[in-house]
Amino acid sequence: MSSRIDRLLSSRLAARKAKAIAHAQLAVEHLKTEGVEAFVIGSLASGQFMNHSDVDFFVNTTLNAHERARAEVLVRRAMDRSGLGYDIIYADDVRPECLPEFHDVKRAASDLFEPANEIGKSGSGDAESDGLC
Repeated sequence: MSSRIDRLLSSRLAARKAKAIAHAQLAVEHLKTEGVEAFVIGSLASGQFMNHSDVDFFVNTTLNAHERARAEVLVRRAMDRSGLGYDIIYADDVRPECLPEFHDVKRAASDLFEPANEIGKSGSGDAESDGLC
């Protein structure tokens, strides 16, 4: 039998996760309209999302500086008012030998966002020049 506090925490986590999925879906859709392939990685994609989690986006399209700025504006607008932090990781900033790690944790948008449709529908930092891994 769960305690009242356990039920409250569980309810808050479910609401936060639903909000994260809905806002992430919006961000990915906005990027897609601009021809940018992006997907969610990290705890939201892996099912380990918690009350302190942020949303991690992986951009798998080569973008110049102007296009990156535009992509960041689109993500910021989608995440605005969500109360959630987010990060954007660009494939071009990841060392080639590390790319499989990012693709291994990717979830297809339809898989990740399907629960958001059922439930909710009724700063990014620059990567170091030597690449991320």
